[in-house]
Amino acid sequence: MLLYGNLPWRQNRSVYTTLVSEIMLQQTTVPTVVKKFSFFVKRFPGLKDLACASEQEVLNEWIGLGYYRRAKNLKKAAEFFYHNYGLIVDNYNDLIKSPGIGEYTARAILSMGYDQQELAVDANVERVVSRYYQIKARDIKELKQTIQELFKKRKILSSFDAFSARSTNEALMDLGRTVCKATSYDCQECPIQKQCRAFIKGNQGDYPVKSVKQKRQYDLHLLRILIIRNNKIFAYRKTEHEWLTDQLEIPTFVLSSEDKDFFQYPKMKKINIKNLKSYKTLITKYKITNYVLSSDSLSWEDSKKYKFYKLDFQKNNFSTATKKALKTVGYSSSNFDFQYSFYQPKKKN
Repeated sequence: MLLYGNLPWRQNRSVYTTLVSEIMLQQTTVPTVVKKFSFFVKRFPGLKDLACASEQEVLNEWIGLGYYRRAKNLKKAAEFFYHNYGLIVDNYNDLIKSPGIGEYTARAILSMGYDQQELAVDANVERVVSRYYQIKARDIKELKQTIQELFKKRKILSSFDAFSARSTNEALMDLGRTVCKATSYDCQECPIQKQCRAFIKGNQGDYPVKSVKQKRQYDLHLLRILIIRNNKIFAYRKTEHEWLTDQLEIPTFVLSSEDKDFFQYPKMKKINIKNLKSYKTLITKYKITNYVLSSDSLSWEDSKKYKFYKLDFQKNNFSTATKKALKTVGYSSSNFDFQYSFYQPKKKN
């Protein structure tokens, strides 16, 4: 069991480590961040180290955390603070001027980094407070505003008043992570259940109120082509405005798409996919079936964007889609001499 009080960014706390951990924790689970955090701050122990490093050095240390745009934003934020102030500033208005720093991260830095009277409201805090007060907000934006108003009026769990802003914020987050979960909430272990209005009413599952949004999903069929030679894989680096920016991905083509405006990959004429192995993924509004084909053909040799990259998962940030394609055909990262166990197109006589 993960003890949240022993999280590495809480053990050796600084404003800098608060910034790093908060950016890492966006869209990534705590256990995953725990594995990477110490290595990252050892490589970049302070604001100057991160600001003066190359972008590629930062991206290399980010491998395993995903969503690489966050790494670029963290690097930009470090540059902004170091070159403009020499430190991470301690006021909200200047914090949000930085690239990659929004309302939540700014409040997290002030609350947990500087221990100022601010409340960083993440999904865990939303859940705890909305159940405690039975807040019926129309959407997340209104819920966050209501929680901030309650905090400013010092009505957020008055029993916490004796504690610092940092302790209060982290206690609410940890309560949401471990006890007041979205579905498997364990109210008998909750230290504030006697005052919790949702617990008293027995309708904890109704909070936070979810806004109803009808969002269409599109079926998308992709062909992903594996070309591996001498433990190197043929791939290209994703560019701005593409999914998975800056990550390495194998050649990918659209076989069919319900969304006629889909533009992420080029189209390919129909091929026989009957014997190809496949895997399913879900990205934004797309339900994707990915077919994996091995090939010896290098019909993309004329394209400058493709080249062979060493199959080193520690140094090269391959996309999750590429890793899943390798896994689908039986590739193991610990076995660089893996055997092709998938469909090979028959050669014509």
